[in-house]
Amino acid sequence: MPELPEIETFRRYLDHTSLRQKIRDVAVTRERILKGVSLRQLAGALKNHSFRKTERHGKYLAVDVGDGKQMVLHFGMTGCLHYVDPDDPDSRYARMIVTFDNGHRLDYDNKRMLGRVRLVDDFDDLIDELELGPDALEIGADAFDERLRSHGGAIKSTLMNQSLVAGLGNTYTDEILFQARIHPATPVDALNPADRKRIYRMMRKVLRKAIDVQGEPDRMPRSYLLPHRSDGAACPRGNGTVHRSRVAGRSAYYCPACQPRAGRKR
Repeated sequence: MPELPEIETFRRYLDHTSLRQKIRDVAVTRERILKGVSLRQLAGALKNHSFRKTERHGKYLAVDVGDGKQMVLHFGMTGCLHYVDPDDPDSRYARMIVTFDNGHRLDYDNKRMLGRVRLVDDFDDLIDELELGPDALEIGADAFDERLRSHGGAIKSTLMNQSLVAGLGNTYTDEILFQARIHPATPVDALNPADRKRIYRMMRKVLRKAIDVQGEPDRMPRSYLLPHRSDGAACPRGNGTVHRSRVAGRSAYYCPACQPRAGRKR
C-alpha cells in the first residue's frame, strides 16, 4: 500500500509533469472510485482548468484545480499516477484519465479500486472530517511524544493509527521500529522517554530516506530492513534472522535479536 513516501513521490511527479496544462477532457472508467462527487461534477471542475499546485497530508494528495476547488486523491493499496504520451495506450487499470490540450494524459491507476477521488472546497476540512492526525513529517517532537503517550496498545498498530499521525502504514512502521530497536508488539506504556524520542527520530529519518529513493525498497540502504523484509532473511546487522509475526492482525517483520520484546514498563 502506498504510504507517505510514495504519496510524496506522486506529488512531486505530478508537479513535474502536469501542472499548468489546460485540461481538455476527463474520463472515469470505474465510477466506484468517486467519493462524494459525480463524474459530471468532477469533469465540470477540471475541464478548461489546470492543476495549479499540490499539497499532501499523510496518504492524501490534494490538487488545486481553481475556482476554490481541490481534487483529492487517495491511492488505496495499488494506486499510482502515470503521465503518458498521446500515442501510448491507456493503462489497463486506469480508473481516471485526465487529457491535456497537448494530448498527453495523466492516468490515475488503481488495480484493486480501493482508492478514491474526491472534489472538495477545503482540504483542511476533509482532514478534520477524516480525523487524521498531524502529518508524520510535520509533527514536532514534543507533540509526537504527547500524542503517543495518550494511546494504548502495541507500538506498531499505534503508529499505523492515522489519528495519531497520518502517513504511516505496515511497511514503514516495520522499518522505523527496526531502526529504533523496538519490538513491534511492545506496549506503548512500556516505552520510556528515550524510546519514544528514538522512535520519533527514526520516523523522520526513515521517511526522508524513503522519499529520497522515491519509495523503492530495493534502493534503501542495505543496513535497512526493507531490502531484507521477508521471513527467514538475514538480519542486515548480522544479528540473526528476520521473523514474521502478527501484531493486532497485521504482519510485522523484525529481528528478535535487535528488537527484544519488552516485558515491563521501563
